[in-house]
This record gives sequence, C-alpha cells and structure tokens, in this order.
Amino acid sequence: MINDIPAWWSKTTVKPYYCNEEARFWWDIPEYLGTENEDEAKSPRPDGKLELVKEKRIFLVEMTVPWPTNRKDKFLLKETKYNPVKQQLKFENPGYEIGQVTLVMDSFGGFDINLRENIKKVLTDKVVIQKVINSMQKSIIASAAHLSRRCKINFL
Repeated sequence: MINDIPAWWSKTTVKPYYCNEEARFWWDIPEYLGTENEDEAKSPRPDGKLELVKEKRIFLVEMTVPWPTNRKDKFLLKETKYNPVKQQLKFENPGYEIGQVTLVMDSFGGFDINLRENIKKVLTDKVVIQKVINSMQKSIIASAAHLSRRCKINFL
C-alpha cells in the first residue's frame, strides 16, 4: 500500500485511508470516531481496520505499547474490548470473515508469542513477519530515544 516509510522526525503525516486492489486500510475509522452523544463517545474505537478484498476478510487492528510489567494484561484487555464492534461488522458485512489483529509490544521493544501469532493472521511469510516485528521495535526504541532527548533538552 505504501512504498516509503518516512523517518520518525519527518513532517509527513499518515493518511487516514490507504487502498489498492487487494486491501483497504483505515486509521481512525470513521464509523467509530464517536459523536457529541455521550454513549457513542464511550464506545470502543479500534486503531484501524484492514479489509482484504479478494479474501473477504476484515480485521480490526489494535495496538498498544504498555510498560513491560503489564504487557500480558494489556493484550488480554485489547483482545476482548472490541467484541461488540466485531459483531456489528459481521452484521454489516455478511459473507466476510471478521477478526482482530492485536499488536502489543512493550516500551522497550519486548513482546510475547501472541504478537507473532497475530501478525500471522494477515501475513504468512516468516521473513516478512520478522521484518514487521523488527520495524516495530525500531519505531518504539527510536520514539523512546527521541522523547528522552527532548526531555533532556527541556531540563537543561
């Protein structure tokens, strides 16, 4: 869907929607943005939605970067949080397989086997899966380093 990944310091912003012949991907999913209605504003809102067009599969995408000590708890919370949203997607998209990809990597780049298993729901090549995990780690560590430097400068 995208050929280049901008550097973390780039002013390039992520588009809310990407698509090609095989897949469609939404960030900040429009139907779950909430409104002024208090009940709707409290409804769960996943980070993204991936539709694999030819395979007739839709995945909610949820990501979190917790502290290492509560990585497993965050995974369990995120895995069940969107069950009502998945049920609604099943109703709205008959004939589609509906699932969820939960990506949990702690603030130091650590992860459990469930990260690899969740990525396998969408990708099958072990080399590509490892590249995705490496990219996630690089992003998290670079972001942490950036924050550390920024705080250091602010305290000087």
